[in-house]
Amino acid sequence: MKIKERGILYDESDIYFYTGNNKTNTFFYYLLCAGHFFCNGQYAVKQKTLDSYLFIYVKKGNGYIITNNAKRPLTEGQLAILNVYNHPSYGTTTGWEILWAHFDGHNMHELYKNINTDIITATPPERIEKYFMKIIYPFTRGSQPHDAIVSKYISDILTEFFIADSEEYMESTGKKFQAAYDYINNNLESQIQIDTLAKITNLSRFYFIRSFKEETGMTPHAYIMKTRINRAIYCLSATQLTLSEITYKCGFSNESAFNNTFKKYTGKTPMNYRKELRNERVWKKGNAAQD
Repeated sequence: MKIKERGILYDESDIYFYTGNNKTNTFFYYLLCAGHFFCNGQYAVKQKTLDSYLFIYVKKGNGYIITNNAKRPLTEGQLAILNVYNHPSYGTTTGWEILWAHFDGHNMHELYKNINTDIITATPPERIEKYFMKIIYPFTRGSQPHDAIVSKYISDILTEFFIADSEEYMESTGKKFQAAYDYINNNLESQIQIDTLAKITNLSRFYFIRSFKEETGMTPHAYIMKTRINRAIYCLSATQLTLSEITYKCGFSNESAFNNTFKKYTGKTPMNYRKELRNERVWKKGNAAQD
């Protein structure tokens, strides 16, 4: 339908209202309304009543959002998510073309708390536009979309914020830890000090340990031990190195420490692991010969 509102170009713009199924609204993301607006420089909105969350994607032009009393630009190719419960403002002083959707869901409050950035650059923009048009398309055909389909595309748009956050994290933090990974792999035969790893990543010892665990799900010590065991498994499986040589090559202080740690991780001693592997290979070879 058309809407007469200050700043909205009436003939070009459309708004669609959606009434979902009360049952599915309890476990799906659900749509309240969506639209495709062409606006001039007079378009400005102060959200006060429509409790929901809001996506705004700027297809062309430039505008702004105001949240927590801070005004920030929202430019072409960017996607924003706003918590309308907090009464944000948005608009444009130069004109823009936007795709937007008011939505909600039973877990949105908690999910929104875990979104680290409320403005992202759409990469590629065609993907974001597709999600919005998939939501809007049934309305243009005189029908309403299925609740599950609406939820799926809202989820796709939400996922973009976590993808962007993950990529930013990898750029800022993941590359720092690459130096630590390389050092560990290249120095397994030595006693690796946490202070050394922290230093080569330019982090304090405390922040390195905490951030490393957030990145890998393991403490630096646990990561080092797992890497040692993975190398030991390779050596036992693919080389003729003795247990003594593997002990040294994987950085264990003595064979007793190697045995105990290997058994803790695999449930077998290194000797039994190698013996079972060889027996299995003999058995497979014998069966292949019979075939």
